[in-house]
Amino acid sequence: MNYTKESIENKTKELMIGFSESDYPISFQKIIEKVPQRIGIFKASFTEDGISWLTKKEGEDFLIYINNMEPLVRRRFSIAHELGHVILGHLSNETKKIDYKYRKNQTYTKEEILEEKEANWFASALLMPAEMLDTQIQKNKGIDLDSLADFFWVSTSALKIRLFNLWYMSYE
Repeated sequence: MNYTKESIENKTKELMIGFSESDYPISFQKIIEKVPQRIGIFKASFTEDGISWLTKKEGEDFLIYINNMEPLVRRRFSIAHELGHVILGHLSNETKKIDYKYRKNQTYTKEEILEEKEANWFASALLMPAEMLDTQIQKNKGIDLDSLADFFWVSTSALKIRLFNLWYMSYE
């Protein structure tokens, strides 16, 4: 199923009902409790270079393994991205493993590219909801990248992309 950016935003808004400013950075456990899928998130140490995560479906369970050697903000975005794949229904019974450092050298189908874009949008919207982003920008009396990144526990790169996508800033 193909999702619009608006429908993904709405899906994440539904998940964020009941969250307040004091709930940030968001707890993935609280999100998992709101979805019908059974999802487990585990720390892992991958021996293969560059593996950031591994997600697989076992029976009715979705298991997300995150490389514990990655920086915290990268792990959080990877978890949110993988939750997006699960919640948006992208995963089949096959194990899905991506070596993100060498991604540009891999070949993807158009459907896989679309699913990756949808999961990225989902992760951004989940970690940095537009309304809370706006609240924080007003509270800070402007865009302070470091303060915002610290508040949401995201990288400044992910934050810049979200701000660009929401028309708060342009690429320079």
